Amino acid sequence: MNNQINISTKYNYKNGSATRDTSDINKVTSKFLTLEVAFVYEAIVIKPRCIKPTLITIKDKVNVQIRTATLDELPVALIIGDKSIRWDGERLWDLYLEQVVNGPDRKVEFAEVSENTKSNGTTYKYSCASAASPFKNFWHALRWSSVQLGPKHKSSETGFDKWITDEGLVEKSRAVYREWVEDNRNNVLDELNNIVDGLMSVDGIMYGLASEPRYLVNSFGAGRNYSVGMFISYGYNPNISNRAYFNALEFDKAQASYINRNPNKNEVAKPNCGNQIEVLIPAAVMCNPILDHVE
Repeated sequence: MNNQINISTKYNYKNGSATRDTSDINKVTSKFLTLEVAFVYEAIVIKPRCIKPTLITIKDKVNVQIRTATLDELPVALIIGDKSIRWDGERLWDLYLEQVVNGPDRKVEFAEVSENTKSNGTTYKYSCASAASPFKNFWHALRWSSVQLGPKHKSSETGFDKWITDEGLVEKSRAVYREWVEDNRNNVLDELNNIVDGLMSVDGIMYGLASEPRYLVNSFGAGRNYSVGMFISYGYNPNISNRAYFNALEFDKAQASYINRNPNKNEVAKPNCGNQIEVLIPAAVMCNPILDHVE
């Protein structure tokens, strides 16, 4: 079976829908499920008999496509303890777990995501987006972004703090204005597409894009308080040198760095979690700290 799946992150906007450009995707292994997602965006208009521009909030809907696959099409590439990270031939994926305070992490079925999306999030009891309702109020993330139109037009108003069920939201076809100055609909769609691009339904269970694990050998303190630790990291710290990072295939180099920097030469060089990154598919290891984490 060919598990090399080519993923396109390009999108087409047409007839109110934002869909992936699937022209270069393997049609046999790539299938999609369509969801209609409600969202809001801001517009600057000049109302009848007015001179100054006004910010209004528009509610809209768009169709998005969630990619689907089977576990056979998504082989396990990396294992860390009881955590298995899968690979589609280009990117890494892991279970997208629902995480709530004082509650256990749980797997989420696509059916639950579909129900919460159809209800505009009203069937989901929390106010923020999560694995079970990834599109709920997703535009709230843009409240402090540069795409807001209020600051640009010297207004303190924002539409990005609204809920889709709030009063005062109108569809564009029902908005009253004499001039449509501008809007940030495409910016909101970009945010939505970033979410969609990181989702996949695998045998009906939700998965999300996974960061590639790597080793980090870091020192702490000075003098008698000096110590060295080895960790498994999923990103780069801008305050730490790229020489402290090693990809999953460089465990021997990470061990050598740990031993070289550790005054206690008899201490076992292993990550603090107790697990080594087990690499089942070497091609899935693509991070290069020296090139990726430029100092």
